[in-house]
Amino acid sequence: MRNDLKARRQALKQRLRELSAVLAGEPEAAPEPSLAAHAAEAEIASIHAALGRMDRGEYGCCASCGEEIEDARLDRLPFTAHCGSCAAQLR
Repeated sequence: MRNDLKARRQALKQRLRELSAVLAGEPEAAPEPSLAAHAAEAEIASIHAALGRMDRGEYGCCASCGEEIEDARLDRLPFTAHCGSCAAQLR
């Protein structure tokens, strides 16, 4: 899982560099790249936090209730910090 997260983070950083180049050329005409860049930055931050939880031995435990995060949820969102129940309450 750690290697998957690191690979995803690297891919997002590359995408962010590409989006930054587009925005540097025509920032006023490119709302989609701007939104995509913001989403990439947010996901990179989430991945960084997940790697930190791995280092502390907290990965897979819900940050809200402390219960184990469902395997299916971690498979879908490996950087999530919340179980399905807590995530639904946070929405």
